[in-house]
Amino acid sequence: MRTLVSSTLRLLRVLTFGSILCSALNLLPLRFWLIELNRAFSLYYLFFHLCALLLVMLMGRIFLPRFGITSLLLAGLSLYYAAALRPFYFAPSRVDQNTPAEEPFRLKLLYANLLRENPHKTAFKELIAAQQADLVMLLELTPEWSKSLAMEEYYPFRHEILSAGYFGLGLYSKFPLGEKIVENLGDFTPPVIIAEVDAGRGGVFEVVLFHAWPPLSAGAWDGHFATHRRVLMHVKHSAKELIMAADFNATPFASVYRAMLGHGRLQNAMHGFGLLRTWQAQYWYLRFTIDHVLYRGNFVVDSFERLPATGSDHFPLLVQFRRTQGLAVEADEELPFER
Repeated sequence: MRTLVSSTLRLLRVLTFGSILCSALNLLPLRFWLIELNRAFSLYYLFFHLCALLLVMLMGRIFLPRFGITSLLLAGLSLYYAAALRPFYFAPSRVDQNTPAEEPFRLKLLYANLLRENPHKTAFKELIAAQQADLVMLLELTPEWSKSLAMEEYYPFRHEILSAGYFGLGLYSKFPLGEKIVENLGDFTPPVIIAEVDAGRGGVFEVVLFHAWPPLSAGAWDGHFATHRRVLMHVKHSAKELIMAADFNATPFASVYRAMLGHGRLQNAMHGFGLLRTWQAQYWYLRFTIDHVLYRGNFVVDSFERLPATGSDHFPLLVQFRRTQGLAVEADEELPFER
């Protein structure tokens, strides 16, 4: 029995020390690709911290004398992570200050990362057709995907950037698009689609669609950071209402995500609907929230759904917006985005 307890204590010490060290690295105000990659696992560190605290409480007489200070560190780090998750479960207040004279304008958005090599093209086409969204924003759009989906059957206004790789984009709308559409924000970054949508009674607003590099190496991190920074600079210097849908390849704990919300004065449409993990659909035990639908302006999110993956490694997202007048939205804290 003593040997078992001793071995358990040693293992718990090693795991706890490693978890605390990794979490402490996340607190550093640094932007290095390994640290950003480490931040992606913040949700799992939180889960381990809570499990370790529960174990200490259940085995108090044995563990508490040896894990007193450690328990305080675990509790503090858990509170730090919980604070980042709070908006997903307790959304900022949104108050419509004016009583609408008519039925508010509603806008349904479908966002999906198709997965370039996904063979289930017919099933995905059926999923898109069934949702009858007003706006559809697609990633990893290849010539084969474009031909199979035949989106012109449903959407008279569209803009595609086709690619045999992983950075093809597609924007499809039931409403007219503006004449000027931005496709490139500079060298060494993937393409983007930035366009105006004239929704008639729903007004004119901007949509932004992009797919950032995954920060899996120092070189990829440079492209990852540059993509987010250039998108942010565009958004920050624009006074337009907008909806942004993107594979950030960054979780809500990442510096680029937090800066996008802060400096871009954006809200996450997922706030208030729980933290829905969007990537690694095939592995329920190892999933990450890296796809985000952000917005600003006179919008209220009535519903936010995660749809079946349909062969992709990402889950599609379906968002129901409602346009309002005189909407007061609690702003997110502005965070630095310097390097």
